[in-house]
Amino acid sequence: MTNETTYREKGRSLFLAAMLVLSVVAASAAFAGGAAAAINEETYDEGPTFDSPAEADVNDQIWVGQEFTVETENNVQLRQGLDSTNEDAEVVDEAQSEDGEVSFDTSDLEADTFYHLNDLSNSNAEGNAVFNLVSEDLNVEFDGTAAEDGTVPVDFASDRNYQTVNVTSEEFDGEDLHEIFSDNGNYTALHTSEDAVHDDDDVLTIEQLGEGDGALEANFDSVDVDAGDEVEFDFSNTDSIASDNATVEITDDSQEAEIIDIDTIEEGDIGNITIDVANTDEVAVSVGDNAEGHVANLTLGDYDTDNDEVVLEYNTYNAGGVGDSPSFGEDYDSSGVDTAAADVGFNAYNASITGYNVSTELSEGEALPNANWDVEVGSTADDTTSAVDYGAADFLDESNDRATFVIEQRSAPGDTVIQTAPSDTTVDNFGDFEDATVTETDTIATTDADTGDHLFVTVEDFGANGSIESLNEAGGLDEAFFDQTGLALNISEQDAGAVGDANYWNTSYNAKEDSDAGQMLNVESLIDTDEYDTNEELAGDLIFKVNYEGNGFDVNDKSYDINFSIDADNSNILSEDYSTESEFTFEEADLEWDDVSEMPANAESNATGTTNLAPGTEITTEADSPNEEGGFLESDDPEVAADGTFEASFDLSAEQVGSMFDLNAEGPLSTDDTVEDIELVESTDESDEEGLGVDSSADDITVGDTAEFDVTVENYEGEDTSANVTLEVGDEQVMESVDIDADSSAEFTMSVEDLPAGDHDYTITVENGDFEATDDGTLTVNEEGSSDDEGSSDDEGSSDDEGSSDDEGSSDDEGSSDDGDDGEGDGDGAPGFGVAVALVALVSAAMLALRRQN
Repeated sequence: MTNETTYREKGRSLFLAAMLVLSVVAASAAFAGGAAAAINEETYDEGPTFDSPAEADVNDQIWVGQEFTVETENNVQLRQGLDSTNEDAEVVDEAQSEDGEVSFDTSDLEADTFYHLNDLSNSNAEGNAVFNLVSEDLNVEFDGTAAEDGTVPVDFASDRNYQTVNVTSEEFDGEDLHEIFSDNGNYTALHTSEDAVHDDDDVLTIEQLGEGDGALEANFDSVDVDAGDEVEFDFSNTDSIASDNATVEITDDSQEAEIIDIDTIEEGDIGNITIDVANTDEVAVSVGDNAEGHVANLTLGDYDTDNDEVVLEYNTYNAGGVGDSPSFGEDYDSSGVDTAAADVGFNAYNASITGYNVSTELSEGEALPNANWDVEVGSTADDTTSAVDYGAADFLDESNDRATFVIEQRSAPGDTVIQTAPSDTTVDNFGDFEDATVTETDTIATTDADTGDHLFVTVEDFGANGSIESLNEAGGLDEAFFDQTGLALNISEQDAGAVGDANYWNTSYNAKEDSDAGQMLNVESLIDTDEYDTNEELAGDLIFKVNYEGNGFDVNDKSYDINFSIDADNSNILSEDYSTESEFTFEEADLEWDDVSEMPANAESNATGTTNLAPGTEITTEADSPNEEGGFLESDDPEVAADGTFEASFDLSAEQVGSMFDLNAEGPLSTDDTVEDIELVESTDESDEEGLGVDSSADDITVGDTAEFDVTVENYEGEDTSANVTLEVGDEQVMESVDIDADSSAEFTMSVEDLPAGDHDYTITVENGDFEATDDGTLTVNEEGSSDDEGSSDDEGSSDDEGSSDDEGSSDDEGSSDDGDDGEGDGDGAPGFGVAVALVALVSAAMLALRRQN
């Protein structure tokens, strides 16, 4: 028996092998297209079912991800679009009826789009169903934290009123999840793998969960969690792709409040008491002691905090009450704006003051004195509702934590500083003061008693921010403020007239002795406590704006003393007398140019001047040359510097040297000055070049000549340097190194040989590690001449081409050179036939291999 295989059999084997490979590829592609499993197979719920392809209408919604079923014996197409009569509508899916049903999975379809069903056996296209495929939103959140054995509501927001959801967590299996969510909830039933709904041990299915706040309650009492854990849960609709996850933080199950921070302050200041309210619904706070003559009892609730921390703010300046302050109140919304509790010094942040009582021996307007005051937090009895309960010695039914609120004796304020700002700047509040150019000074520029630059008196390190806040809430500086603090600001003439006493102005004049020479000083406070405490530079300063305009001041070069004092006997913030003095002078506003007779024709030609206008004031300046001279007009608007100078800069670089022009300056408060007949002289500008520079040139050459490039490298720096120079011409590259002295240049030549005829672009780059410069150009290489081109033995008459006895008469040599077409076409023909030839070659090689094998 022979074992030979015929070529026909071998060819058939190769063909069948190729078909087998192609079949595998095709099968892979087919499986890839149909791999998406129906979503209800994984999430244990089915989507809607229609009795026939014509049952749904345009108002029906199907949620993205739902698998819907149509009861029919016929094959059905799913087409995109609203018009069911459109025969050209895109077919996105087609299903064959099995057991009287067809199903479509919408997971990969486009959301918020209309689709219609096409019953392939129904010629009435208008009877086919149309529906809207809608994306679905799901949002799940835990409403707060949960104690280790506590509960927390779960908010469930959905586009549907009721739906069935699956819940999973990496921390818990299905039975644990059942324990967590089985207490309370707006649902029909809970299912785990022990029910017949599904067999997944890690999934809890909540049937018909109603949407809304507190739709579920999570109870962690019977599962293993520890304080500090953050447990994540995944919620997914069982019949669509809508899902969300939510995380809850597990906290210590203690119900005890804790004081985590308490300020140490000076008398009259505001102090914060920060409390961790843990898992409490309400916390009781007691400040002071009846034995010390002052105690305040409060309850805080209605927390609005992400970290269980609330802040009780105590303005100790108001400890004695403001006006007819009540001593008891309850159910006040005190999230920073509770007027009733604020009248006795208290505000709460991230919480509300739900009740309070103050028992004190302090007088109205008296600040809480320096002492170590007890602070205690805990809980009250359940029936603590009345003023008697809040004022009782046993107000705290249970104490959780204690601390000391230290109020130190107020230190004396710092210096009194006189300041000014430009007259054309509006300064009505602290924000304006921050934004303005404010400068310490001893002179105030004016034009008359009603017009001039601003005058401020700042008491540095005044502190007592509690009094400042009360001052602002009361609407500004008033007589009561000065009387309670014992503070006074007095401005008096240094030189009295020949007859009578020196005039003076005082903030509390009405409370002083009457005098024909005294007047009430009109001042405003520029403190906003919300911004005041955030400005590190100005925090603690007491800023007065003195409205001297129209207040009877003599501003004709008159000097005044300013005295700021605190009378300890009449002060609720300072126990020792305090006084500080400074002085200032009103001056007539003035400005003038410095001496100048010529200016250079520079791009920045500068002229300077001096003025007593407030620093920051804008001066309008011009360099004006009439037409018969230079015929130019340049302007600049410099500001007055802190030293009272201003500098105007004009671009005169393009103007004619020798031209004459005037300098004009004009400022506010009727100030101006002119300098005439200034001569424009030669520019003094120096080169603004820096680093390195390079310049090059190259003459045209003829083929065969050496190309030479003349290069100049500039060093604009004040130090000697070495630089690398690179010449690039086509594929040619030449490199050299050159030394250049400071502020000097170096010249040299670079060359390249054997350049062919034509135009050659070149680039020269010079660099020294710190700077780099480039220059480029074009070099032309010309042909030698026309006679040389035609007479070349290489081009015609070559004995190798025609005269060889071996080649003479050969059709191969002569025929291939007639037109040159064959040579040109060889490369171009490959793309057209390369693939086919390659396949033939592959099959041939395979056949040859089989032949050799046998």
